[in-house]
Amino acid sequence: MRFSDLLYFLRQIFFPNWKTKEIDEDDEPNRLVVGMRTLGKKFRSKESVGTVVSVLFHLLILFLLSLFLLPVPLRDGLGTILGGFNELPAELAKKDDAAEAEVKLEPDKPTSKDSAPQANEEKPKKTETEEVKPTPASSGQTIDAPPIEGPGETEAAPASQGPRKTTGFVDGGGFGGRTSENRARGGGLGQGDGGAGENAVEAGLAWLAAHQNKSDGSWSFDFQNSCKQCNNSGDHGSRIAATSLALLPFLGAGYTHDKPSRYRTVVEDGLAFLLHCRKFRESDNTIDYIEGLNGMYAHGLAAIVLCEAHAMSGKKLRSLRDGAQGAIDFIEKAQDQRTGGWRYKPNQSPGDLSVSGWQIMALKSAKLASLHVPQGSIYLASDFLDAVAMDGGRQYNYLPEREKFSGSGDDSQRTCSATGLLLRMYLGWEPGEKMLDEGIDLIEQSGPLRPNGTECCLYYAYYATLAMHHYGGSGWKRWSTELSDFLVRHQAKQRHEAGSWFFPDRHADTGGRLLNTSLAILILETPYRILPLYRKP
Repeated sequence: MRFSDLLYFLRQIFFPNWKTKEIDEDDEPNRLVVGMRTLGKKFRSKESVGTVVSVLFHLLILFLLSLFLLPVPLRDGLGTILGGFNELPAELAKKDDAAEAEVKLEPDKPTSKDSAPQANEEKPKKTETEEVKPTPASSGQTIDAPPIEGPGETEAAPASQGPRKTTGFVDGGGFGGRTSENRARGGGLGQGDGGAGENAVEAGLAWLAAHQNKSDGSWSFDFQNSCKQCNNSGDHGSRIAATSLALLPFLGAGYTHDKPSRYRTVVEDGLAFLLHCRKFRESDNTIDYIEGLNGMYAHGLAAIVLCEAHAMSGKKLRSLRDGAQGAIDFIEKAQDQRTGGWRYKPNQSPGDLSVSGWQIMALKSAKLASLHVPQGSIYLASDFLDAVAMDGGRQYNYLPEREKFSGSGDDSQRTCSATGLLLRMYLGWEPGEKMLDEGIDLIEQSGPLRPNGTECCLYYAYYATLAMHHYGGSGWKRWSTELSDFLVRHQAKQRHEAGSWFFPDRHADTGGRLLNTSLAILILETPYRILPLYRKP
């Protein structure tokens, strides 16, 4: 279309009665000039004002109608339109986490190439004013931590009420009870036992200290370089997991790397070993402590230790803070985005309750240590607990989305239910919540020991004792007295095993006497090791 034709078209619309002299069609320049000049005159004339106003008015009407009739894209999905909310979108959570992160790893942190300690390195000398320094370690076997297993296929009772949604950790449960004053007052398990429980704790810590590898500060389940006299050594190969489990009871009793005590060097050397084993991941600025095929167990345990040590430090060391924060950041990256849980390997699906329990407790420890905890991971963890909930939330499964219990073994279902209820309390359930009240009743009825009353599964007792401790009430007093008396009575009293524990079990055998002793001490320390979530100390 020529421009002159366009002018003619506009003239017919706006000025239908417009008459001009005929112009020769072949006289193109003449026609264009005359048309432009004439059109300008008409627009300035009085008779064109009404036409222009009418056109503008109708265009406005069409624009307003389009706002109501044209479709609007659903940017947030159907759930937002219907008012439902399940979780924080992963993209938003990651953006928020990046904006809120307070700690950035230094560029000189070791990478995966230098993460493995070398046997020919010399152990550095320490002073009281220096940070914890890395120490050497020899090569070790990898860990193959087994899953919790339970008593086969058990029908789940129909749910009478769905689990209540939670959105974050409760504020309670700090480390402020780990003082010599609390311990001197008999603040441990089985209060009023004449100090027998605390004597057992000290005897157990002495046994752990005697079995530390003096060359590098680590522990090993198999006693390869630490003892040739004790029976019941384990066969787990992860020294990161063994060292973390051994350090937790010392921290629980209030022994740290920066306060004068008989175990100061023990704790300092153990922390130095863990920090030397860290692997810095340049791809996402995180740190992992994975060791072996089922390495998320080791990572979760190491993260808890570093968070607690950082929280308890009088002098805040950058190495501890960065080591702990990097481990927490890695837990976020390793979370299964489909189920919200964790498994043996990063991002493995589906998550299981055993591995997930250690990661969620690490996140809770990080919160208590004032480190950055990604809110998106907490939302997903809550969704995972919904997925493994049975019986309306009173009991819990090992794997998500199963109508029947998915494990095998005598203690697994009890352990899973105790773990699930404990994590629910960390994430906001309180006494008075119907599913929590009835779930705790089931734990109390089951008791801390096996049905025969002469044996104990310490993995179950560890989680169940924490759950009963935080819930409180008359059931807790009976529970703590029975379990304290049992542990004191069954502690080894003779020869090189004195101060340790061992209860035969298909899974405890793999961790051996070291795992049993660490868990038994942690159980005895419970009342002052972790303050109650809902009650004043």
